[in-house]
Amino acid sequence: GAVPFILEFGADIADLLEAAGADKSGNMSLQVACTPMPGLESDYFCTDPEDGEICPVDETTTEWVFNSCVQAEGDDPGTLDGTVTVTQSGNTFDLVFNLDVDGGPMTGDLTIVLGDPCVTATYTDFEFETDSASTTIDGSNTICPESASGNLDVVVSAPGIRRFLMQISFSQGIATIVIVNPSTMLPLYTCTYNPLSETAQCFTY
Repeated sequence: GAVPFILEFGADIADLLEAAGADKSGNMSLQVACTPMPGLESDYFCTDPEDGEICPVDETTTEWVFNSCVQAEGDDPGTLDGTVTVTQSGNTFDLVFNLDVDGGPMTGDLTIVLGDPCVTATYTDFEFETDSASTTIDGSNTICPESASGNLDVVVSAPGIRRFLMQISFSQGIATIVIVNPSTMLPLYTCTYNPLSETAQCFTY
């Protein structure tokens, strides 16, 4: 269940970056005042435009500021509070997350490189928590219209189960997920996941 979110998150952030820079030709130095965060499927990211704004910090940096923002799009809209600091160098964006999402923190660093047609997302100590689990991501993946590549290490901690490591790799658009016991580094399960058909197959060792 966590894998689709992990695979889609970087691409979703890339879409937001492109939408945020659409009226500035992608150049953040042209940001002169706080403006509402644009949406992807609606006019604004938040149901109240003032609850999600992009504010200039300096010529290369802006800050996404969320104040009890209820997402305007998606089947399961969440509530965001906090900031994402975005520093641009050409087509490379360094994002520092300091958010609260539905009562759980989302922190860490994410670097997005916008390419044509592919997007590369690199995670460094990127952590988010939900009611059921705490997840930390390190590594990078490249998302293309018909394929994905890269390697990600994902550590998951949840009540009632032992902490485990997911090692995610890609080949010809198919994700292979090896579930590893982090204490022994021995594999427990292996799964393959096809993002296009959203189907998975798993087997145990």
